[in-house]
Amino acid sequence: GKCTDCNRPSLVWVLFAMAGNYLTTRCVRTIVAVVACAVAVGAAGGWGAREDAVKYFSSMDSNGDGAVQLYEMAALLGHADAHLPLGAGEEAFRALHDSFGVQCVEDVVGGDSSVEDISPGGRLGERCSGWRVQDLAAGLERMFGSDNDTEPQQVHIAVHNTSAVTVMWVTKKKQSDAAVEWSVNEGPTATVSADVFTYHAGTLGWRGWIYSAVLAPVPRSASVSYRVGCNAGGWSETFSFAALPPSPNPNDAVFAVFGDMGTVMPMGWAVTEQITSDMASTPFDAVVHAGDVAYAGTGSTREFEGVWDMWGRQVQPIAATRFYHTAVGNHEKYFNFTSYLARLDMPTYHHNGELRNFYYSFDHGNVHFTMMSTEEYAVPYDKGTPQYAWLDQDLRTANENRAATPWIVLVGHRPMYSSDESSDSGQLQQVIEPLLQKYNVDICIWGHMHEYERSYPVYNNTAHIPSGNKNLYMDPSATTHLTIGTAGAMILERWVQPQPAWSAVRAEHYGYGQLHVVNATHLDFAFMAHHSGEVFDAFSIVRSSAPADARHQI
Repeated sequence: GKCTDCNRPSLVWVLFAMAGNYLTTRCVRTIVAVVACAVAVGAAGGWGAREDAVKYFSSMDSNGDGAVQLYEMAALLGHADAHLPLGAGEEAFRALHDSFGVQCVEDVVGGDSSVEDISPGGRLGERCSGWRVQDLAAGLERMFGSDNDTEPQQVHIAVHNTSAVTVMWVTKKKQSDAAVEWSVNEGPTATVSADVFTYHAGTLGWRGWIYSAVLAPVPRSASVSYRVGCNAGGWSETFSFAALPPSPNPNDAVFAVFGDMGTVMPMGWAVTEQITSDMASTPFDAVVHAGDVAYAGTGSTREFEGVWDMWGRQVQPIAATRFYHTAVGNHEKYFNFTSYLARLDMPTYHHNGELRNFYYSFDHGNVHFTMMSTEEYAVPYDKGTPQYAWLDQDLRTANENRAATPWIVLVGHRPMYSSDESSDSGQLQQVIEPLLQKYNVDICIWGHMHEYERSYPVYNNTAHIPSGNKNLYMDPSATTHLTIGTAGAMILERWVQPQPAWSAVRAEHYGYGQLHVVNATHLDFAFMAHHSGEVFDAFSIVRSSAPADARHQI
């Protein structure tokens, strides 16, 4: 790829719209195409207020019920040769059709789907019930970035090591004197200069600069305030975060956990708002994102860097104030993972070198998080590979260190256990599951499948089903698996029937998980559904004593 300074935002989003044509999930092709065209208009200055977005989406609402249905979107996009009463939106739609030859609904929904499939009574129409006009408009209104080329944006933090924190941000125009001004516990302000760099990737290239600075030393449990930028280009607002607690931690901790977010795919922005809102009542300690981050690439070989920018702005209210840690997913693979490696910098003290964002680990209070890559085509995990050797050593060390971190959580993208018909777990059960049992891994968190599924404690497909209360795992003898690919990517799954014995709960709801580590012997989990804003599923793991060094096989 090649960086460029001359691409219009509208062209970026029109091209991104076409990425939907290559998706295997039929519904998302249409929602991405239509909503991305809306973003094209907004990014190019086609509207300036929510009411304009409301008019845009209302023009699709042919039956006047206040919601945009899949068939209404596709019908509009499939008749681009007709007059489109969309104002500024017409230009984006016509550019889409003229540039790429989209002629009919099959081009958007997929060649093996028909108009009947997406009709109100059709196979896909029944499962994609539509989106409220007001919700779509509100979501788009918050996605457009500033026109200020020097304004810091996409601010996020991550653990660097036990006494240091990495701060990263982006500007459109290079600022040579960028820095972080920070203070600990309202003490004197210190300044640390930032490294600045760019990268060359993306179907259209990218115009922007990334800044990275390491704050150190950061005392345990300290309150840290900071801002990023420079005098010439301007400063961000002041953010604050809580430093790492001690290990072991006398206090409880809550982690927001999920995978498969994106922006307009179609609900990434909405789940982000859900998490941001919940932070007021449940002040999370950190975020763990199990892969498929921005969905800047959705199929074929195309990736659009503007979508990474959009996602970075979207999550800033969370990621600037909470440690934000990611596992790599298949949608980060484009241009040899260049964007993922450039824009995110994960903890380095367990593993050095260029693979730091692929597999690494960190301790947060009472929890040891081990982050692995399930993308074996890029980073193999078979026996004899560097990742396998690292996983074996990391989990062994964590298990021996239970006095400090009594809980072990492994995070990856593709699930080891899933009852989705299209699950593609590779060799995870054969190669990695024995390590889970050997080193007493408590929970695995996965994404990839756009659904929520909770297992019973399970090993080698044999479930340890609790007697009595099925939501209380007392002294479990195997690992519990959570698939939470529900943070925004299109949900259109089919379950294996009948439900496997190891599968406790499964559902197709947007949302995210709250992992509440109460103490060394008690852990609670809740899946927060977006549609209700309430707990959809919950369970607890309780130990009668501190964890043993090894489990008996079941």
